[in-house]
Amino acid sequence: MTAAQKNMQEDKILPTLREDLLIEPAGSFINGAPSWLIHDQMRNRFFRIGESTLEILSLWTAVKMQDFIDNFKRYSGRETNEEEVHDVVKFLFANSLTELSTSGDYKAFYNQEKSRKKMLLLS
Repeated sequence: MTAAQKNMQEDKILPTLREDLLIEPAGSFINGAPSWLIHDQMRNRFFRIGESTLEILSLWTAVKMQDFIDNFKRYSGRETNEEEVHDVVKFLFANSLTELSTSGDYKAFYNQEKSRKKMLLLS
């Protein structure tokens, strides 16, 4: 990846979470770790997440990646990195848990749907 590509990627704004999503405590994972459910009320779907994803989503804002990482460390007291946040972004896109861009960018919707279909094929 060239320096210009890296700068362009760092300048991207994180997607906005859909406002209708609910996050509720759930039972433990098989290893005993706590878990939570994201309830997508529009599609009546549930997604189980762990504590680290919950921490990231609880501080989620539509800002530049590095700004989010800096804010996350400041408010949560723990480190995160671009890869961990990017994995959450992929999960959100794959499950259509983000709002479409306000510009009506059809490419964002297309990529979101394409990502969702890939996840269904992998399941």
